[in-house]
Amino acid sequence: IQSQKENTVPKFTNKNVLIFGGTGGIGSGIANLLKNLGAKVDSLGSEIDLRENKLPNNLYKNKYDIIIHSAGIFRMKSLGESTVDDWNEMFNVNLRSSFLVSKLAAKTLNNPGWLIYIGSSSSNRGRANQAIYASSKAGLNNLTQSLSAELQPLGIRVNCINPPRTNTPMREKAFPNEDKSLLADPLLVAEDILQYCYGDETGHIVNLKYSSQANAKR
Repeated sequence: IQSQKENTVPKFTNKNVLIFGGTGGIGSGIANLLKNLGAKVDSLGSEIDLRENKLPNNLYKNKYDIIIHSAGIFRMKSLGESTVDDWNEMFNVNLRSSFLVSKLAAKTLNNPGWLIYIGSSSSNRGRANQAIYASSKAGLNNLTQSLSAELQPLGIRVNCINPPRTNTPMREKAFPNEDKSLLADPLLVAEDILQYCYGDETGHIVNLKYSSQANAKR
């Protein structure tokens, strides 16, 4: 799906929201928007180690309306430079933790509930020196589709939003000399992601694209 929903944003007043990776970049933008719309938002950052085999038990004590997984690791490394440790770290944070979050969602999301994964445009096209990252994000697309079918009986909608290249701290660190005019505004991306934090859509892989990036190298 490459088009945006045309619906108006509903009231998020008093909705309980949990965001992984909610302290920077796109996740922070989503958190601020939801707070401004009256939601109760718990933003988790580096205090949660997503490389571990399980999530903290205290997260299972709450009930949520929306869970958003925006955390990730991006590293530019050639095949020759990459190690098994690099593979494990990126897959643990980018994909395996998404599986762990889905287990949390199945236990704690209300009916109806929304589980949103923030993917990447790299999931649709592998690029040089990004083999591990792109592979982990491609796996997230398929995980989303499978979970949408399995969690539908619980009233849980599962969608994955793949932003284009976005002006975030993670991007800045990886590409310090990049032309920022060709990058998407993280606030605009966050606003579009909100469109999938409600409604009946499930199993959708949403590839956000903006006309301002028409000249960006893909």
